[in-house]
Amino acid sequence: MNSQLRETYIRVPKLYDWVLTTSYARIPVAVPLHYRAMVHEAREAGLRISVQCIQGYEPYSLKEITCRTCRPIRRTTIYHAGNPVPMGIVQRLFQTTLTLLFFADCELLFEFELPLELEDEIVLCIPEPLDQDNLVCRIVDFECTAQTGLLYDDKVVLHVFVCHEIRVEAVAVIEIMAQACKPRPNFLPAPPQLLPLYRMPTSPPPSCPLQVQT
Repeated sequence: MNSQLRETYIRVPKLYDWVLTTSYARIPVAVPLHYRAMVHEAREAGLRISVQCIQGYEPYSLKEITCRTCRPIRRTTIYHAGNPVPMGIVQRLFQTTLTLLFFADCELLFEFELPLELEDEIVLCIPEPLDQDNLVCRIVDFECTAQTGLLYDDKVVLHVFVCHEIRVEAVAVIEIMAQACKPRPNFLPAPPQLLPLYRMPTSPPPSCPLQVQT
């Protein structure tokens, strides 16, 4: 062992569990009454109706939030390799707003907003006294597709997939073996700055065959 290593204490977020999971929902949506005549006229004219589903949300892949839960955590214990592990059953709630855009042969007919709420359960390692405030969620990916096969009944069917990342974490003081460090010297030379290609000097045009009289 390196003799320069010493016990050091650091205060950092400690991970108790880290899970990647998905939620799915199949949602029939009725076309609002005041838009149905536009859909009927487009179909009778032989136009193809298509629907685009957009999540009206800020960039989800960069946002971490405290997980929204529906009910208090239900405590339970499972046995792994013969050892008891304190677990919690968490009911998560995902809420957002969808925008549905209806097109007739790629021309926008109308659009409207639809609130979306998904609820599911997940089992996490969350020992007491940790609770809902120790759950951190991030939406990794979101996909919404629309099927128009039920437009004869003035409905579309949405297929919604949400990929979640859930972490159970709390600040902890941890002992590690470490040594003091210092900045390295600046020994790496910076590369030369080159002009972009469109600014590079070009060869002059060929001389004119006629002699200039002076």
